[in-house]
Amino acid sequence: MQRDEVNVIGSENIKQKNYIIGQKISVTVGEPMIKFQDYWTTTSEKSVATVNKLVHIKGGPIDITLVPGKQYSVVGNVVQENVKYMLVRSDAGNLVMVKPDGTLRDRVGGQVNNNDVVTVVWTMTISDSSAVVTKEKALEINSSKGYENFELLYTGLSAGSMNVTYREFSPDGLARVAFFQNLTYPVAAKTVSFKKYKLDIQSATAENIVFTVLEDGR
Repeated sequence: MQRDEVNVIGSENIKQKNYIIGQKISVTVGEPMIKFQDYWTTTSEKSVATVNKLVHIKGGPIDITLVPGKQYSVVGNVVQENVKYMLVRSDAGNLVMVKPDGTLRDRVGGQVNNNDVVTVVWTMTISDSSAVVTKEKALEINSSKGYENFELLYTGLSAGSMNVTYREFSPDGLARVAFFQNLTYPVAAKTVSFKKYKLDIQSATAENIVFTVLEDGR
């Protein structure tokens, strides 16, 4: 038996923004004036699998039930009769053999000496031959390739000032705020700048702000 290994499926650059240079934008209090994301994700297969529907596997004294939504450990792979089967450990301890297309083989195995797999002699009855077992996937942020995920929130007016909150989000949780900063600008300001951004302010009230992004430094 070959032990299961983490298989990296691929990576993707996520790049999103909520503005277009030169286009007028109107947002209300609590909404993001600027929202920008630029980071890489890596998708890999986990060493756990799930089944898409309830299925019973029976033969001799063996009675296995795979339940949809439940995670089962993938212990490795075995090649028999020139076919590579994924081995999924059932709650009963038997190794369910999964074909390359995700459907189930009518045999199950038992693990001995940690690495060897013994196939039972009974031909198993599968209650639903259309049941499919697939490995779960994990999506991770690869911050080593660079990571930007932030927003500027309009928070209204107070004491002659226009209020904006800058929030950065953590790569460990895309919705988790890692840093924030409250910013104030004169309420009569026609242009405001923050980092690489330059904004033209057309109007600002206690309820909303109308502006245009002139520059973003990108």
